Parts: sequence; C-alpha cells; structure tokens
Amino acid sequence: MWATSFDIPNGARQVLNEQMVNEISSYLPIVLALRRWQLSYCTKLHGISFGSFYRLVSEKGPSILVVRDSDGVIFGAFISESIRNSTSYYGTGEMFVFTYRMERSDCEVSDILSPIYKDIDYTNTKHSTCICKMVYCDDLSDQSNTSSLKSGDKSFLNKLSEKNLADNCSKSEKVPNNVNEESNISQIKVFPWSGKNCFYIYSDSNHIAVGGGGSYALAIDADFLRGWSSPCVTFDSPCLSRNEDFIISAFQVWTLADDSM
Repeated sequence: MWATSFDIPNGARQVLNEQMVNEISSYLPIVLALRRWQLSYCTKLHGISFGSFYRLVSEKGPSILVVRDSDGVIFGAFISESIRNSTSYYGTGEMFVFTYRMERSDCEVSDILSPIYKDIDYTNTKHSTCICKMVYCDDLSDQSNTSSLKSGDKSFLNKLSEKNLADNCSKSEKVPNNVNEESNISQIKVFPWSGKNCFYIYSDSNHIAVGGGGSYALAIDADFLRGWSSPCVTFDSPCLSRNEDFIISAFQVWTLADDSM
C-alpha cells in the first residue's frame, strides 16, 4: 500500500481518512502516486463561489475531486489536468471515477446520532465502525438561489425537484468508514476510462461535469449544493451516489504537490 502524505487544515471537514487517501493514490499514475495531497478547495473553508473555486484550483495540475453527499456516501474523480473554466471537454484517458458507496443494509438506524450532537464530528479510529453527523434543513435554506440543472452534455440536467431536496434534507447523514472489519480493506470501487468516448471533464461558470455521452458520471451545480450521478459510458461506471440526484454535504479538491521541486 502507498504511504501518501496528506494533512487536513484547521477548520476543514474530514471527508477522507489516511487509508482512503493511500488507496486512491494507488490508482494514480506512478509519477503522481507519492505526491503530497494538498487541500486546494473546500466549501467549508473557502465558501461557495465558482470564482474562488477556479482561482484556487487553476494551474495546480492534476487533482482529486471528492464529494460526500447527505447520505454519507463518498465518491469522486481523478482529474488528470488543471481544472479550468472551459467551453469544451478536456482531460486524458488517465482519469477515473471512484465511489465508497455501501449497501443500505450496512447502515443501521441505531448508529444515527441525536440532533444535540449537531456540531460534533466523529473521526475514524481503530475501534470505530462509523462516523455520524446530522444534516439540517436550516443549513441549506440560505442557498435557495441555485442555478437550474438542464439536460444535455453541455447544457446540464433537469432541475432537481424541491421534493427531493426536502426528502434528502430530512434524512440524517451517516458517514460509514467503508472498511471491512475482518480484512481492514476499504470497499473502494474504481472505474477507469472505458475508451468509448473522450468526454472526460467539462467545467464552465455554471457546473462541473465528469464523463458524458448521454449521462454524466458526476455533475455538480454552481452552488455546490446539488449534484447528479448516472451510469456513464465514459468510464462504464454505475451511479456513484446512493441516489442519482443528491445533496452535497462536503465538496473538496485535493491537488498533488511535488515537494521535490
């Protein structure tokens, strides 16, 4: 297993643990696998702004885009070039998407925290089996002026229904550690480029879309609140999240710093 350096800045939400970082790194191109992970963008630290997002990640080289949704599922993509505001698809066949999605039966209702622990984060330890955190509708109410999701590869998806937002918002967020307790091996699923098309990544001032050719492997709206994941021919990947449309709990971009230079 790779031993990759990564540090979580003060104030940032922990989405990945060390085991996850090492595991994702093992799928990176060899020249990048041992580079230090650096948190270049985090919605909790840097706010919700596509302008700030592009300013912080542009010219930073390859990166790992990570999402945690309101169901606690962690998924994302390796982006082989600097993320940029573009009018066309870009990227290379080195890209891949991944997910730590688990079956619903792996998450028991009894593991959910009481609302009085709203502000407490529980991080994985050797003896823990899950991380739990509550998601509240009040946390989302100030971000109601969201961009529409349109259909099509360069226009985007249909706007997510308000009913779905309410349904997701009423759920408790449960974040499993996705580790098999017997083997201590993460349940990551990685989907490399299929070679069937070259719709790697498209990102403009309104959204980020990974994959294409009828549907996206992963798409994020400009407010960093809503997203979409569907089976995608670019990576022969299934839906990465538990539901095709999802509410974003955490969004981060980790760039790969070369400390030898």
